[in-house]
Parts: sequence; structure tokens; C-alpha cells
Amino acid sequence: MLISYGYAIASNDYVDPASQLDYDINLFNERSKWSACFFGRIFKILMPTRTGNRRLMREVNTKLILGHLRRCDALSQAELLKKTGLSVGTIANIVKELKEDGFVKEVGPGTSSIGRKPVQLRFNPCARHVVAIELSSGQTQVALVDLSGRIVVKTGRAIAVDVEPRAVLELACDDALALAKKEEIFPQKLLGVGISLEGIIDPNRELLVFWANQGWRNVPVKEILESKLGIPAVINNAGGAFGEYWYGAGKGSKVAVCMEVNSGIGASVLLGGRLLHGARGMAGEIGHSLAVPEGNLCSCGKRGCLETVASASAIIAEVLKKFRDAPDSLISPAIESCPLPKAIRQIGKAAADGDAIAQSVLEDAGRHLGIAAAAIINLLDPELLLLTGMVIHESRGIVLDVVRQAVAEHMFPERAQPVRIEQGILGNAASLTSAAAMVCEEVFRVPLESEL
Repeated sequence: MLISYGYAIASNDYVDPASQLDYDINLFNERSKWSACFFGRIFKILMPTRTGNRRLMREVNTKLILGHLRRCDALSQAELLKKTGLSVGTIANIVKELKEDGFVKEVGPGTSSIGRKPVQLRFNPCARHVVAIELSSGQTQVALVDLSGRIVVKTGRAIAVDVEPRAVLELACDDALALAKKEEIFPQKLLGVGISLEGIIDPNRELLVFWANQGWRNVPVKEILESKLGIPAVINNAGGAFGEYWYGAGKGSKVAVCMEVNSGIGASVLLGGRLLHGARGMAGEIGHSLAVPEGNLCSCGKRGCLETVASASAIIAEVLKKFRDAPDSLISPAIESCPLPKAIRQIGKAAADGDAIAQSVLEDAGRHLGIAAAAIINLLDPELLLLTGMVIHESRGIVLDVVRQAVAEHMFPERAQPVRIEQGILGNAASLTSAAAMVCEEVFRVPLESEL
């Protein structure tokens, strides 16, 4: 067990650091002579701190087993042996503990050409739940999510602009505890809390540095959530990217970029399941890149940002501006006082029904988004570009189509393979699912050697 762990965390030949999905390590059938020498050295290194290493080793091996069970429909202990390279005894002991804790359940016999049929094991997504919170302009959404990304129950409330950040976060925690009580989910069955929000995050201090739309600065979000709920907290400013990557349209991709278009616009870069934060947590702030020189004033204080021409707020403002010159438009002037999602939904419907103003404004927004997307593709070379957010989901495919056209026009023409450009499939649940997915990834991910 000690030897298996040393090999698993120290061998770059068998663990690909670019992908947390590939841990199919065959310790006993390949390179046996080299392994024996390597194992001996690792054993000597780890022996002096035996107790601490055994505890850490147990945790890593448990995550290794859970990782395979989460990704597969069902596996036998013999199949886990082949996939992990752990000893028979180690697998049997860990599986026993996981069954007692409810994380694993037996689902009947598998197939075998000889002897007794093996018992199949399956990960139980209902063993624990995650609190997911989404903060967006003007409202909060709170949900309990199981370990497969399924939203079990959710609630929401409006946010006034002048309410203190701590009060908003504590109210969200109260909502979460009320949902848990209603669903009879005990606090000890809550694995953690994830929160999706807009703005700039300092990943080292887990601090919300700035959220322009609400005017929040230097808010200790992680500290507030953990003190209120008593469970680990993870902050996500990647919108629905993480949820789409693990449970949605991005499932199975290695390098993906997700552009989310709501009241703000952001891009998230995912490399092998890991989110790229940047040196100061500001990676992906594509919404504040220049789109129109000397253009409209942005909430960040600059002029001509992408958000001033392609965000939900910008689209509504442009429609209202043009609507005054076209009284026969299908769009109701009441959208000015509607919540953003409802207003965008009405504009998307009007465009699909042939309204020239709605079509023109959405197409203009799509062109700006497409030019920005082409720049991202040329810079990062992803295999997948995901588009999510209310503007994408409510525009009836109009914005998506124009983005694809603009990318084709502005992307470097000599790419070996064209990038896939897809719409996210999680819809309005993406941000909540993403918040929960980040908690699960933090809890279940097998750490790299550099992190130990």
C-alpha cells in the first residue's frame, strides 16, 4: 500500500498531470525490474514519517478508488485492482469503509467466464449533498445538489443594491439550512458549499476583490460561508463553466474555453479539469477587453468594453434605443422594467418571430462576441468553445450562429482541426451545478505530487 502510493504520486510515466481523469496505473504487469528498484527507494524515503504518510496515503488511495467509481457505471474490486494498481487488501478495506459511509453500494453480480461472478460496485451520488449558491445582479439562488450534479431542491430571493455583502451571504446560508431541514438532510451529510458569483477573485486569499455590478469590494466570502455553515467553502467566478465541463456539453474534453454572456461577460479556461485562475485571479476577464474604441462607458470605468455592446444589459439598452424609432416592433417597452432574463427572453422571441430590431441587435452582439472568441481560440488553441448564459440560451440560436460565422472569419486559417463551438446544455442550472462541481472536484480530486 505504501509502495503503491509512492509510485502513484511520483511517476510521471503513469500519471498525466494535464488530466485528472487518467489514473489507470498498471503497477504489477509492466516494468517490473525498474519498479522494484524504484519502490525500494520510495519505501526508504517514506518510512521515517510512517504514521503521517499512512494517513495521507489512505486519503489519496480512497480518492483514487472513488474517482474511478464516479466515472464508471459500475466496477468490481478486481477491475479496481487493474485500474488503480493498489493491493487486494487495500481495495477491500477501503471499499468496506466506503460502503459503511454510504458512498458505494453493491448493485448485483457482474460477468465472468470462469468461477464466481464478481460483485459490481457503484458510486452513490446521494451519499452526500453540496450547498450551491449563485449570486447574480439583483438575486440569489440557493440549491442542494447531489454528487452527480443533480439539483435536488432550490430557492431564490431578490438582492437590493444597498444591502451589505455579509447580510446577503448569511441570508443565502439561512436559505440553505432551511432547504436541508425541509429535505431531511442532516448537516453532517453536507459535503461543502460552493458559490458562483461575478467579479474578480483572489484565489490565494479566497477573497472577492471586486464585483462591479453590486459595488462589492474585498469581501471575505469563504470566511463568511464557512463560519455560518461550518463546512468547507469553494468560490467560483467561472459561471457555468465547471458544471458544463463535468456534467454538460464539455464532458470528456481536455482543453475547453467557456464564454458566459449574462449581465457581464467572462471566459473560463479549463485544462484537464483544472480552472486557470491566472497570477492574480483575473484570467478570463474578456468582458473588459476593447471592442469599440471610444465607445460607451463601462461599469469598470473604461470605454468600449465588450460588455458595453454584447452583454444582456447592453442588448436591452440598444433595443430600447432603436424601439423608439419603430413603434410597430414586436417588442414591448415594458422590458425596461423587467428582470434581465425575462427581457432577454422577450427579445429572443421577437427576433425569432421576425422583428428586425431584435434580430439586428442580437446579430451585432454575436459579431462582437465572435471576434473576441476568435482571439481566444488563436491564443489558447482549445478543442472546444462553449457558449453559455442568458443571452445565448434565450436568443433562439441567433447569437450562436453569428458567433460561429465571426469565428470562422477571424480565426487563424491554418488550424489542423476546426474548434468545436457548442451551446451549453445545462441552461439556467449551469452556475449552481458549477458551484457544486467545484466542491466535488476539490473533495474527490487526487492531488498532484507538487501539492503533497
